[in-house]
Formats: sequence, structure tokens, C-alpha cells
Amino acid sequence: MRHPPLPWAVAIALLPVGGCMLFTTRGEGQGLRRDVDQIEKDLELQRAELDDAVRDATEEVARVKQLTDEATKLLARNSADVGATVEEARAAVQRLEGRVEEATQALDALRKELGEYRAATDVKLEGLLGQSTKAQAPPLPEGKQELFAEGGRRLEAGQHDEARRLLRHYLSRFGGDDQADNAQLMLGESYFREEKYAAAIGEFQKVIDAFPKGDAVDDAFLKNGQAFFRLKYCTDARVFLQELIRRFPRSPLVQDARKLLGELDRAKKDRAKCTS
Repeated sequence: MRHPPLPWAVAIALLPVGGCMLFTTRGEGQGLRRDVDQIEKDLELQRAELDDAVRDATEEVARVKQLTDEATKLLARNSADVGATVEEARAAVQRLEGRVEEATQALDALRKELGEYRAATDVKLEGLLGQSTKAQAPPLPEGKQELFAEGGRRLEAGQHDEARRLLRHYLSRFGGDDQADNAQLMLGESYFREEKYAAAIGEFQKVIDAFPKGDAVDDAFLKNGQAFFRLKYCTDARVFLQELIRRFPRSPLVQDARKLLGELDRAKKDRAKCTS
């Protein structure tokens, strides 16, 4: 996003909210939080089991490879029987490597599913709990420029929840405004700065889908590439960066995209940095 921020202004006051709504939304939020915690525990258990499976299969591959190497040395002494053993061992290695690959893919898919689930529940919880705290929230600026500017100011101040409240209200009232794509981009940026990368990706994608002719689309492609890289999904990151270069060859962000692609090339074989 390349537009300079507008002047800031906001008045502080209280918004009334009914006691019944306050009680209900708090109860819903607490109940949802418990459900989220339990599901996350279940997913973590599945991930631990897959980790064990990957580790066991990897150890088995190493053991069989060692046997294969030993058999190969014996084969050099012209033993036909050992030759057959070598072929059997090689076949076993291929089968085990297939198991490792399957387990690794399943683990990656589970990690991605867990990230997407957390992103969805974070957004839903934020909405529920936000309703229960309306009584303490300052009033919203009436003018669209003031509302947009205040959302940007809150974002830069690190007040991410309040920034999202203001920006969502701006988008609901002025979704057709020229600055709407930038407001949507700032929504994603608020999650990105909190390291909630899965939620950020969802908001950045809305910039691409809802404002395809806006001037924030190239930013959204780059930010999605960065967010996927932070999540270690290097294949997805590469897709967004390459699409940025293809669709916006004259964008000043192309240089950043190429630099990040270079980092992806260097990290693609490092499982600590790229799981896919």
C-alpha cells in the first residue's frame, strides 16, 4: 500500500449495550474457547503421532540402507546370493521411503489444517468477544476519511483489535470507496503484525478477490508470499510471488518478490524452513 496516511481524529465516549447481549456473547465466547482448546489438543495429539511415525520410518530407512551398503560390499566378492539380498533390501528401502513421504505429507496437511482452523476461530472469537466489550469502546468517527485514518493510526500504534474494529466498520459502510482495498490490506497487516499468519492470508486474499483492479493487489500478493513463508509453506509462497511478478512486472514490489524467491530457493531443502 503506497498511499500516505490521512490526518487522524477521534472522539472518546461510551456506546451503550444491553446487559443480556453482554452476558450471552461472553457465554458464547467462553464456550467456543473451550471447544477450540479441546480440538487443538486433539489435533496436537494427531500431529505427535505422525511425528512418531515419521521418526520411526526414517530410522528404519537408515537401518535398511546400512544393510544394503553392507550387502553391496559383499556383492563385490561375486556372491550371487548376496546380490539377491541387495535387491530385496533396495526394494525395502523404496517402500520405507514411500512411507516416510506419505507420513510427512500427512503431517504437513495436518499443520496446515490446524493453522487454518486457528485462523477461523480467532476471527470468530474476536467478533463474539468484541460484542461483549462494546460498552468500553470509543465511538466510531462518522466521516469515511476520519474512519479510515483512525483505523490506520490504531494499526501503527499496535492497537490491532481496535484497528480491525474500525477498518471492518469502514468496509461495511464504504466498501465501494477508492480506499477500500487499502483498508482491507490493513486488516490483513494487523493480523500479520501479530504473527497470526493464517488469518492474515485470508484477509490479503480478499484484496485480490474483491478489488482486482485496486492499487493494493500487488501488495497483497507480496504479503501472502511472506505469510506463507513464515508458515513454512514455501510452495504456496512461491506461487504468490511468481504471480506478482507475472501480473505486475512494473511494480516496485517486484524486486522484493525476487529477493524472497531467492530465499525460498536457498531454504527449499531445509525442513526447518520449508515443510512444503
